[in-house]
Amino acid sequence: MKRNLLLSTLLLASASMAAQGFDGSFDEPWETCYPDGVNAVGLQPKGWMASNVYKFFLMSVKGELVKPDKDRTEDANGHSVVMTNEFVGSFGIGATAPGYITLGKSWAYGDIEATLNPELEDTSDGGAYGGVEFTSRPDSLVFWVKRTHVAEAPNKGPFNPDEKASVLFYSWTGSTTSKVTTGLSTDKIEVDMVDREKDILGMVTEGVTGDAKLVAFNEYYIEENIENWTRQSVAIDYKSDGNPEKMNIIFSASDYFNRSELGTGNALYVDDVQLVYNSRLKSLVVDGKEVNGFSDGVFDYQLPADLQGKDIVATAFGKDATVETVTEGNVTTITVKDETAMGEKVNTYTLTFKGVSAEIQLPAEIPALTYGDEVDGLGFISNNTKDALAYSFSKEGVLEVGEDGKVRAVGAGEVVVTASQPGSDDFTPAESEPMTLTVAKAPLNVSLADDAWTWRGIAVSTSNMDKGKCHYTFVYDGWKWNDAEKDASEVLSKLPTVSASAPKDAEAVGSERAAKLSGGAAENYDLKFAEDAKFKVVKNKVGVYVKYGSNTLSTAYDDEKYRTVNAAVGQEEYIFTTGYSDVVYDDEDVLAALATQPEVVCNVNKDAVVGDEFPVSVKLPEKVSFDNFELVSIVPDVAKLVMAESPGITVTVPETVTYGDEFTLVTNEHGITYNSTVLTSGVVSMTTKGVVTAKKAGKAELVVTTTAKTIDGVDYGATTTKVAFDIQKAALTIKANDVEVNLDGDLPETYELVYEGLVNKDKAETVFTDMPVATVNLPEPLTAGTYPIKVSVSEEPENYVVTTVDGTLTVKDGSSVAGVSSKNDKVAYANGNLYVPCGGRVEIYALTGALVGRYEGAVIPVALRTNTLYIVKTQKGAFRLWVK
Repeated sequence: MKRNLLLSTLLLASASMAAQGFDGSFDEPWETCYPDGVNAVGLQPKGWMASNVYKFFLMSVKGELVKPDKDRTEDANGHSVVMTNEFVGSFGIGATAPGYITLGKSWAYGDIEATLNPELEDTSDGGAYGGVEFTSRPDSLVFWVKRTHVAEAPNKGPFNPDEKASVLFYSWTGSTTSKVTTGLSTDKIEVDMVDREKDILGMVTEGVTGDAKLVAFNEYYIEENIENWTRQSVAIDYKSDGNPEKMNIIFSASDYFNRSELGTGNALYVDDVQLVYNSRLKSLVVDGKEVNGFSDGVFDYQLPADLQGKDIVATAFGKDATVETVTEGNVTTITVKDETAMGEKVNTYTLTFKGVSAEIQLPAEIPALTYGDEVDGLGFISNNTKDALAYSFSKEGVLEVGEDGKVRAVGAGEVVVTASQPGSDDFTPAESEPMTLTVAKAPLNVSLADDAWTWRGIAVSTSNMDKGKCHYTFVYDGWKWNDAEKDASEVLSKLPTVSASAPKDAEAVGSERAAKLSGGAAENYDLKFAEDAKFKVVKNKVGVYVKYGSNTLSTAYDDEKYRTVNAAVGQEEYIFTTGYSDVVYDDEDVLAALATQPEVVCNVNKDAVVGDEFPVSVKLPEKVSFDNFELVSIVPDVAKLVMAESPGITVTVPETVTYGDEFTLVTNEHGITYNSTVLTSGVVSMTTKGVVTAKKAGKAELVVTTTAKTIDGVDYGATTTKVAFDIQKAALTIKANDVEVNLDGDLPETYELVYEGLVNKDKAETVFTDMPVATVNLPEPLTAGTYPIKVSVSEEPENYVVTTVDGTLTVKDGSSVAGVSSKNDKVAYANGNLYVPCGGRVEIYALTGALVGRYEGAVIPVALRTNTLYIVKTQKGAFRLWVK
């Protein structure tokens, strides 16, 4: 709605709104919408509630169905409201929700099951309840609308190009209460809903209590598209006599009471909603001009004295109304009567003519204000210098006027300011045009206090500060008003953070570590962070804690299980170990080099019975100090071993354990599982069932543990059992396979070896660094006979005892070179060259079958032994070659 820039006084405008009971202009300020009362979704006109949606199903689901739109008169300072039916959901799961606004409260219920299964009846529901206090009987409801339907079916949600939009007006006395389910079908919320529209209108009677009586009700439909702004007027249909106590108006982009007709994407635009009374003035014109700030609900006006006696034209809303004007002195009284009016029959307006017309001009420049500023005025200029200017602001919390008359910037943001002056004998009331002013955020400098420190090698974080490993406080410079008296968390919506990671290279105690300040947010401050923030590096405290099996005794944790260990009675040895917390850089190496290590102190009586308790502590090396850290005990003062029943752990070690063996080492009758710590790394592994696999030959040492457990009502204590045994090497036999060849045949290039006894999925290639080889010592020239194939092993493998078995090479008389020509007229050898007339690929073999070499060409330089027979293979065949 376009703002009237020439209102006589602010009081007139507020009086007009109060007379109507609501703001139908939809102009600023709009408010944040909280559909569920907690989570914000979009905006809504002041005094109205939007049907925006917030639900949580697997994730947050939001639907912004109501939004501000351009004012119908295109006034930059005004708005209209647009309501749209939108599909609301995620991952394709959802439904179309109706867009509407109400002077009451909106509510909704979503049927998730029906959304997932269209065959189910959809019980989704929603609507409005409550309204505003209202005691009048207007004659009609007037508003301006546009209506649109989507032309094509949407991607999601139903399509209805014929959907009707709805306008509802109803007033009543008394109240109703009924049980209504809201929320989602997966998380139902039942509430006692007061004055639900269906209950007031009598559409639902079952379960409804109260004394409500309907006074008036209209349901008006908009069926067609309306492209341009169009004025609509609806005569109020009264159902009973008397004045109401409450009233509600609903504008909906859908057929409000018929959800089955919902059309996704259809929209309704509304602006300038007004209740009309026939016995009131529609317009008031003096000397040919409309009275500044005229409103039908405002009845008293002061006009300039020079307008007295000028023509007055007063027009009533009612076509049957009469208007009578009477002037006495400088006061003119206008009386409007309409006997056909549903409520007010007579209304009187008073015009007082005195003073000159006051005018307030905008400042030449809009003031530049920052949060915390305090100024004498905002620069408005008036010809009335006698009366002080008053200011009104479009919203609270940005500017305010103190008791001393000064304007204070009490919040950052944009605000619309209007200056006004009341009427007097000398001047008429005056109001300026609105001025939009922005209050900037005040700068707030953030730094670290000088006493910030951190442990060496430990990252700075809030959790580490809580654990006493670092310390810092923020220093704020630039607080305004009384913010300095508050805790920073009350002023800042998000506190700043500091990061200072420990460097990879060891840092020295006493050095400084650079820090980075960031984050933080405030409504009224712009945070400026110091760039030279630093932490002083101090010694880290290495904590010594005690472990018994899988149990830890440490003050680093709060749970009782880190204070008490239930241990089984009757153990030969109670095995404790120590561990370190907060070791950094080379701390562990330094500790490992100590001549005296931390010692666990716990003297368990061998004759202890169930329920006995024994304190546990740790004794630190005496008179030992470290340059970069402190060594402290973090074993709780109340740490103790409490005796419980023994689960009866039985240890069984075979007489001989060989590499690769798998056997059950520990058993118990209660199905309790095991953990293990192997002291000789990599030698064995053990399952939670107690099955051990020998992984390496040598000495095996491990500690087998069980945790405390209650079985069949019996509390069994934890156990620690140390087991040691030797693992023998496995037997591995390497055998050379026998080979048989003819005297003139090819000998194998290598001899095959067979490995017998490999375990643990070992392969020869992984067992041996240098692979075993088989060789044969043959005479020159080779003669028929048998020759041993010797197996050679250059190294003894880690986990095997190796036995070798030689093979036999048998050389027989006879030819094995098929197709070798006895007449050699194809190849010749002379002067260190082999001549092959046919050329191409050539292969030369010794008589033993060993390959001498492969070549290409017709003349091949090659050194061949004299008095030796060779086989030469060419493209033309294979030939004997005797080298003399």
